[in-house]
Amino acid sequence: MILHNQRGSTLVETALAAPVIGMILVACAALLYLAFAKVWMNRAAREAAICLASPSPPSRCRIRLENTLKAGLPIGQTEVREFRNSRYQTRVSLRMSFGRIEALADAHTDAPTPTIESSATFRKPRFFPRGE
Repeated sequence: MILHNQRGSTLVETALAAPVIGMILVACAALLYLAFAKVWMNRAAREAAICLASPSPPSRCRIRLENTLKAGLPIGQTEVREFRNSRYQTRVSLRMSFGRIEALADAHTDAPTPTIESSATFRKPRFFPRGE
């Protein structure tokens, strides 16, 4: 039995496996960012809803919300869909879109854009000082 020289086979196998491993790592990083973005948006919406219930002016709460979103989520476009303060509750709704991903979208069809939505409602405490 004659043994053949197999020095080049390791290089070929590595060259074939490297792109697959790279794509898996990129997909994992994207999924981690999406999970982080969802948690960050939930937290920011909750803080904004609580801020709206406080005596602070709504414009200050909105600016704080936008700064929090900009600081934590550099990728994607965030949009404040609802920013409402009523007598008994406050509600903040956010949406983040990532635009059209050209690599995944076919040229002939309109693929849906990936989005994340988040909202928070804060019920104001009711006080009845006169027995109402």
